[in-house]
Amino acid sequence: MQPIVLMSDSEYNMYYERMKEYMAKYGHFYPKNIRESITQNFLSHPEILNYSNCYLNEIYEMTGVFDIIPNNPYDRFFKELTKRFNIDGNLLDVACGFYPAFASRLAKIKQSGTIDAIDPNVIEQDISGVNIIKRFFNEKFDLRNYDLIYGIQPCEATFSMIKAAGDFDKDLFILPCDCGKIVAGRSMVKLDSKVWLKFAEQLLKQSTPSNREYKIEYTNSFKQPIIYTRKRLREEDNMTFDRKTNMIFYKKLEDYMKKYRQYYSDYALDEIDSNFLNPYQNFLDSSDVLNQIYSYIGVFDLVEDNVYDLFIRLIKERTDINKNILEVGCGLYPALAVRMSKHQKSGSITAVDSSLLPVEIKGISLLKEVFNKKFDIKPYDLIYGLYPCEATLDMIESANENDKDLCILACDCCLTEDGETDTIEEWIEYVDKFINYSIPSNRTYTIENIKKVGVPLITTRKR
Repeated sequence: MQPIVLMSDSEYNMYYERMKEYMAKYGHFYPKNIRESITQNFLSHPEILNYSNCYLNEIYEMTGVFDIIPNNPYDRFFKELTKRFNIDGNLLDVACGFYPAFASRLAKIKQSGTIDAIDPNVIEQDISGVNIIKRFFNEKFDLRNYDLIYGIQPCEATFSMIKAAGDFDKDLFILPCDCGKIVAGRSMVKLDSKVWLKFAEQLLKQSTPSNREYKIEYTNSFKQPIIYTRKRLREEDNMTFDRKTNMIFYKKLEDYMKKYRQYYSDYALDEIDSNFLNPYQNFLDSSDVLNQIYSYIGVFDLVEDNVYDLFIRLIKERTDINKNILEVGCGLYPALAVRMSKHQKSGSITAVDSSLLPVEIKGISLLKEVFNKKFDIKPYDLIYGLYPCEATLDMIESANENDKDLCILACDCCLTEDGETDTIEEWIEYVDKFINYSIPSNRTYTIENIKKVGVPLITTRKR
């Protein structure tokens, strides 16, 4: 069968070999029919982007296939989850399957809290940041130590999750499967999907405490609805600012989008529509898309704890900004460069990004192009970037080759020249060697962990 994902033969062979290595080591834990399904349908399943086969999804995540598939099922589940809940607490992944793939993904990006993954079939592996519990989940499971209970197609455990979350007054988030199974006494009963949803709604109504709200909500991410319960927000809690200020910012957003909506991708537009002034989201956790808009319309003038002002403080504490500086990867709107210009007393600021909006900003030179190793950085004294992602290594190499100061607040994508590392710790080790290989003898460098945002700060400067 031909792979349905566009990739080269060498990439296909690489992922296929990874799958074979995993199955050679752990295949005996899987029932025969599942083993056959994985080996026969790997990279050929007609619905790779849907939750049609949870076992294949686990393998796709573990082998790295999902790293090259944007908007894959785990990406979409993560988006819907973080839109509604803070993940930096103690989490329980219910019915995680043979390999706790999503829990493993969360563990790499969580800044605090724990993750436990429970399933009677889970293979007991050493997975960084994930505690494995090999047993069935039922409504008597003790949830006192958890803040959020979630499940991706937890099948017959769904109703037990709803009941237990209600009893222990815990947040709950479920993407149900469409199997329609419920446990009735000692038997398993399969219901029509509509009937199953009615049962689920009835149980939610009975089990959800009065201080909580429950929702069965259809989204653009999945064909089946998501189910969640969370603490009710008072009207004043449901607004990031007071009513008048909120209305002002929504009006400013409306004016901004009338002017620039055409330049944003569907994914970015969904992020704006879903998370603008989201009371469940910390401003330090906001996306680049929202940060740029927040700065443009003035939200960050009222929010001291924002990533732009944090990064500017970090830069000023380590180097002089009153010189010719270049910002790499400024995004659609160069918000960081604009805020930086208010601190700079002399010198110049240039901002480069291939996706720049058609804007002109007094005192800032804007270059709509891709930054790579061929980009001429000789006119600049300092190169800096906030979450520059794939440009990070090129920035390091160019700065070293041209004997320039560098300051990067790195993102957590963990990209290397050959792909990506499994953890941020491994990536830091990789970058440390990468810098050390090319840095001139007259320069020194540091890699610091900035706990407030959970990512490393990379700086190079003259000794």
